[in-house]
Amino acid sequence: MEMNEGKLKFIFEEKYQIIKFDEDPFYRRYYSKLPRGKGVDFLASDDKNIIFLEVKDCYGYEKDNIKRTINNNPQLESFDVEISKKVESTLSCILGAKTRKNNCEVAENLADFYNKMEFDKIERDEKEIWVILFLEGEFQAKSRTKKMIMKSIQDSLKDKLSWLECKVLVFDIESNRKKFFEVERL
Repeated sequence: MEMNEGKLKFIFEEKYQIIKFDEDPFYRRYYSKLPRGKGVDFLASDDKNIIFLEVKDCYGYEKDNIKRTINNNPQLESFDVEISKKVESTLSCILGAKTRKNNCEVAENLADFYNKMEFDKIERDEKEIWVILFLEGEFQAKSRTKKMIMKSIQDSLKDKLSWLECKVLVFDIESNRKKFFEVERL
């Protein structure tokens, strides 16, 4: 299955159920109205994995976003802070949709995804939650390579999401190991 985000095409294996979360009708109509009502770009689930995927394609806009690569940056909302908030909000939105399924027609898609998350499998270590930041752009500096920047964001995200049993990855087209999906620039 293919899903586009900006100028990037994400190609998932057919085994995944995928939702373009930030375009979901329940999210748009109800949840995005909240002051902190943000969400990840994609949700994907199969028998063994749940993926929260946020895409930041900063290619050509690196100067505008370089300060966002500095963790806990007080001047701008850094990527580590933004993504951790988006995961938190996405989870609460899915739960809200589940509670509204019987009396809100647009809640059905996210409520069904909630069921496919199979929390009992997560408790038994039969299914893992993955939080992935796909970060495109030339973000190297004199003192830090892009690999160092991505590792730093990944470590900070892991710390911020330590309340959730999950694995965290930060990578780009070059470092994508194609474990969950392939990516092409359009």
